[in-house]
Amino acid sequence: MRRDASTEGLRWLEQAEADRVGARLLFEGGSYHLACFVAQQVTEKVIKAFLYAQGEEFVLGHSVEALCRAAATFDLDFETLRESVAPLDG
Repeated sequence: MRRDASTEGLRWLEQAEADRVGARLLFEGGSYHLACFVAQQVTEKVIKAFLYAQGEEFVLGHSVEALCRAAATFDLDFETLRESVAPLDG
């Protein structure tokens, strides 16, 4: 059975929050390259959480820039955010 949109969005948001805690620990431990990688993962999951909460059934891809573009169809603030998060794709 498929979860409803808000439940699926919340599930992704909870995963992102757990990863954010891990990224902070990596950063504080001096593992900067890993902290950057996990920061990209956190951002990806947060945007996917938003998209799922909007009712999207399949959210594919890992580019936070592309995900922001998709999210901007629901909220134009994501278009502004897109330039800020794009470097995480590198």
